[in-house]
Amino acid sequence: MSFKTIALGLAALVAAGSASATNLVTNGNFNLYGTPGPNDVTGSNNAVNLGDDSEYVVGWTLKNHADIAGQGWYYADGAADVCQFGYCGWAIHGPANGSNNGFGLSPDGGALVEIDGGGDYRASLDQTINGLVAGKKYDVKFYWAGGQQSCCGGTTTEQLIVSLGGSSQSTAVWNNPERGFSGWFSESFRFTAGGSSEVLSFLAIGTPYGQPPVVLLDGVSLQAAVPEASTWAMLIAGFGLVGAAARRRRVVAA
Repeated sequence: MSFKTIALGLAALVAAGSASATNLVTNGNFNLYGTPGPNDVTGSNNAVNLGDDSEYVVGWTLKNHADIAGQGWYYADGAADVCQFGYCGWAIHGPANGSNNGFGLSPDGGALVEIDGGGDYRASLDQTINGLVAGKKYDVKFYWAGGQQSCCGGTTTEQLIVSLGGSSQSTAVWNNPERGFSGWFSESFRFTAGGSSEVLSFLAIGTPYGQPPVVLLDGVSLQAAVPEASTWAMLIAGFGLVGAAARRRRVVAA
């Protein structure tokens, strides 16, 4: 078998692996929603203030990580800067309320979830992922942004801690000026599964305590990791060396 044939075969395997990768996350674009629970507060345009253990966003649960209550917000139309509740202070600073800070829809578009990172109302958005293979690597990809609710003023920081089972990784800390918006970041974290079923969690971290630092999340996926291009290149080179050695042996034998 020639080196060219091997290279073409491996390239085909890479393409097939990428095309067949399955997203194990349910409703990663947040377009599906259900019925508000007892701790939820409804707004207009199917927007909901998510309370403790809310399962309004299909496949996801909002978890409390604070002394008072965990809080999040769901915007079916992505318009997090529009007053859609009885208390307009929950809307983040953005063009709709006079702050031309660049806020807009995520690259995934459509619905998004906003998670409170303040110490008194800190929350995470969680989902149990099934179908994992223990010891296998998986890539978690998502879009996130740091914003501020319009109820208050001052500078804030925002960050996400992402966990799969007992392993965690963190985004960079964003330092937000007053009435600011970070813009949307694209992230990719690689985890090794510890079992066949583990919780994927996005925990918002914001400062200072009592201020309204929030993290916006969208476009979540979890897929089996595909070897990087450098790994495939090493494999191709290795097969090439094996092929060259085989050819030399044939020449010597002749």
